[in-house]
Amino acid sequence: MKRSVPIIKKKFDLVVCGGGMPGICAAIQGARKGLKTALIHNRGVLGGNASPEIRVHVCGATGTSEFNLYSREGGIIGELLIENRHRNPQGNVYLWHTVLIDALEREENCSVFLNTNIDAIHMEGKRIISVEGSQCGSEKRFCLCGDIFIDDTGDGTVGYLAGADYMYGRESKAVWGEEIAPDSADRGVLLSSLPFYSKDFHRPMHYELPEFVKDEGERFRRALACRTVPDRIPNDARYDGFRFQWYYEAGSDKDQIRDNEEIVREHQKLLFHIWDYIKHGSHYDAEQFDLEYISPVLGKRESRRLIGEYILKEKDIARQTEFYDAIAYGGWSIDLHAAGGFFSDDLINKHYYLRGIYQIPFRCCCVQGIDNLMAAGRCLSVSHVALGTVRIMSTLSLIGQACGMAAFLCGKYGKNPSEIGRYYIEELQQELQLSDQGIVGLKKAESVISRARISATSFFKGKLQHTGKWRRLEVEKGFVFPVVPGKSRMKLFFKADADTFLTYQIYRPSKTENYGPDIRLAKRQIVVGGMNETSVILDFSGLEYEKKLFVVLEKNNNLSYESTDEFINGIRMFERQENAEGTYFDIATFKRKEYLWEKVGYLPVFEYESDIYAPQNLNNGYIRNYGYPNLWLSEIEDKQPEIQIEFEKALWLSGIEVTFDNLSDDFDYDTLECVYESNVWECIIKDYDVYGYEDKKWKMAASVRNNYQRKNVVYIQKGKYKKLKIKLLETNGSRRFGIYDIAVF
Repeated sequence: MKRSVPIIKKKFDLVVCGGGMPGICAAIQGARKGLKTALIHNRGVLGGNASPEIRVHVCGATGTSEFNLYSREGGIIGELLIENRHRNPQGNVYLWHTVLIDALEREENCSVFLNTNIDAIHMEGKRIISVEGSQCGSEKRFCLCGDIFIDDTGDGTVGYLAGADYMYGRESKAVWGEEIAPDSADRGVLLSSLPFYSKDFHRPMHYELPEFVKDEGERFRRALACRTVPDRIPNDARYDGFRFQWYYEAGSDKDQIRDNEEIVREHQKLLFHIWDYIKHGSHYDAEQFDLEYISPVLGKRESRRLIGEYILKEKDIARQTEFYDAIAYGGWSIDLHAAGGFFSDDLINKHYYLRGIYQIPFRCCCVQGIDNLMAAGRCLSVSHVALGTVRIMSTLSLIGQACGMAAFLCGKYGKNPSEIGRYYIEELQQELQLSDQGIVGLKKAESVISRARISATSFFKGKLQHTGKWRRLEVEKGFVFPVVPGKSRMKLFFKADADTFLTYQIYRPSKTENYGPDIRLAKRQIVVGGMNETSVILDFSGLEYEKKLFVVLEKNNNLSYESTDEFINGIRMFERQENAEGTYFDIATFKRKEYLWEKVGYLPVFEYESDIYAPQNLNNGYIRNYGYPNLWLSEIEDKQPEIQIEFEKALWLSGIEVTFDNLSDDFDYDTLECVYESNVWECIIKDYDVYGYEDKKWKMAASVRNNYQRKNVVYIQKGKYKKLKIKLLETNGSRRFGIYDIAVF
């Protein structure tokens, strides 16, 4: 008797196709807003390129850049990264996967279908009615019907099957006037990688080159003329063993989708030749090492890009175009790799460093010609050049969350995504802001908290404590700091070996969200007397500046300045370093950068009296840095500060929302294979109590202990309160207490 695989039909409000990081964030957001949501993924593990199979850590805007300060992503991806650090400070790839599973399992409106490959869709006109695919191992076939669909398949499979137009390969310079693009269009893409890892087994491990790879030997040897196979780095969490490097890329003459299996085989040949070179080469001590893991799937960077209502291009990123429908931001460099991968003799890659973060419009997500489809992953509507930066996983995760929120509004108003972008974009942006996904330059909408009076027992007034730690001014130093009108003097502290000059240059950024020395305002010089510790006044009078300045202290080996290891949000110090690698280029000139400004872990001791960190920031509408730090920061001496909120009239309240500071230590957090001594962000507040003023007396309304997340939603004892008081008891390690925003409901 003939049998067939049963087709199981299910109905959802939102169907998210692909379980990479954008798809996960989209599904969680949709489910949180009450949508019955399906997440369908063709592998048995979640995370896409960040999965335990491929093992790429989740990069973001704080990564390859000089001046993208305080740009660590918030929202759902921010929650996941904080949770991973808390539960998995050792960066174990499998524990990271449990973080992702638990995040989805907590959403009662979300159903997950793993090992299910979409291979068919059903349409009615320009609308997708359902997607269909078989689940490997279960002999089941699912037909998932939905109102709204999100394509996070990477390859743009859903859009492709629905008949959407798409781009593939590199556009020429002439198409959109992109300087970085090639002169002529071709089918070149950012190539894939096949991860592998090795392990020290503490005894000799034998290895012979497999027969099926030997025909690639000569090609591999030629490639070594311009490519390296790095040694291991003993006692390094990531490189203690020999392992894959991102530039071990192959498949340049093949279609990234149709020829997937041939590309896998080419990668395997490259991999086993690399391992043979390590095992039998004279440069490495690898006798006791053996291969421990080889990914079964490629880590893809680029294939199809679905055409949306707008195509993000090089100029949008380089010029930091402001979009009315901005729903996310990026900041990674435009990072383009050699077209031939490992086997090319071109420069291995080029990082075009940006001036700062850039906006991504919602129109890039709305797929042309398909009314109810959005693109959230690397298949969204961008040029090949723009994909060099947008493809980074934290950036795509913000886009995924925005698509999940847009799906909620589609259901709320009975509209398609493109109509949400035209008529409800402000509501979409506000919903994202309320979910801690900051949008460049936007404030939260006004509410009762906006008109409340907020006071605190202290705030940082701009004077750092003396430390007695002195650092030689042996190279150029730069530091960026917030300034207010009328405050044009800053005091620093120096020691001089002999009478000398301190020469400093004053710059300002070109945009409110930027931090770098874009526009020079002045060059000034001060006499510093020798043999004594002395204070020096930096003078900014007579200059046109707004919100922040970047001061360059020119090299002087006769000078030392007093420094502190304390982090202060909004203030950062840099050191000039020569561009030794030579792969970093300037986005304005397209020329190789001669030097880079590297962040350092200390500040100059300074005195700059201001109210920049006053408690009025707690209801100014900003949930992160923009121009100013926009947070309240306590004085060190105030060991348990209190914040008091007084409303215009008594209000019935049931809860508060507090947004803490996890941006001060603005390093690029590695999710995988990187051990952290602490499993929390030190600047997040750990313990606090909430009091309500009712019937002319204070009463305890809520108590929070052992918090490590950036955003808290705290349900309080319901009552009619004229005032609230938050008593802050302990941080997770920081000497100061910091909060961006407080809201009530």
